[in-house]
Amino acid sequence: MINQTTVNQVLPDYKAALFRNVYLKMYQELSRVDQEFVWAMAELGGNTVKTAAIGAKMGKPKNYISTYRRRLIDDQLIKAPARGELSFTLPFFAEFVQEYHDLY
Repeated sequence: MINQTTVNQVLPDYKAALFRNVYLKMYQELSRVDQEFVWAMAELGGNTVKTAAIGAKMGKPKNYISTYRRRLIDDQLIKAPARGELSFTLPFFAEFVQEYHDLY
């Protein structure tokens, strides 16, 4: 039977394997600016992030942010749940980005 205790026991190993075997490869294939974009999103935190806040954090204008926003949506790494808001589509991806950024 799977219960919360079981989930809590396997989650660290699951996340480590997911980060190493999937997310690392995906992240490394992103352009430098795409990586900066998702890092800004991860740093801003929360379930959703305002597009304007990402632009402010990156110090870039709206049209610049729109280009990378579209690319990452097309790559299915992020989604736009509401106008002017973005969120990650992949579980634990924000956590991975923060850990990877801190390590490298």
